[in-house]
Amino acid sequence: MDYQLANLIVNMLVALGTVGSVAISLWFAVFSRREIAKIYISSTLTAGSNERHVNITITNKGSVDYRLSHMYFHLNDKIIMPMPQQFLMPLPDDKTPNPPGFRVNCYLHMIAFDAFIDNNQSVTPDESKQILKKGYISVYTSRGTIFKVKFPEDFIQHYHEYRLSKQQTNK
Repeated sequence: MDYQLANLIVNMLVALGTVGSVAISLWFAVFSRREIAKIYISSTLTAGSNERHVNITITNKGSVDYRLSHMYFHLNDKIIMPMPQQFLMPLPDDKTPNPPGFRVNCYLHMIAFDAFIDNNQSVTPDESKQILKKGYISVYTSRGTIFKVKFPEDFIQHYHEYRLSKQQTNK
């Protein structure tokens, strides 16, 4: 084999390895700083008072701290930002860091959530089920990352049953 050809192949492999290692290190540098969260929505009853709440649990699944900024409900083709007084326990302020593995719970009063669904009109339980199937929640961090989550089927079913029982009580 020709010495120059062998030297060229070795130099090309070294250059390819160098470019590959730089690309991999850049990949890890960019994606290791990414904010990742898991959001779970459920409905809960407060012991003693029998008050219903929407429980929103946000868990930091990434490897960096982040701060939660605000939350929006996207329901019935409207974007609704809940006010702090509508919560039993609101999101922490945007100065509180959420370290990796940290979990935040916030409880929204069900009466406020009902108002988001009804939105100045009378909505039947079946219509509320359709609204929730199309709706979602978006949570923003202080760096501008958006976490979006659709309402889970078990929450939609529990809310539908709650609206049916509420309708029966009002009759």
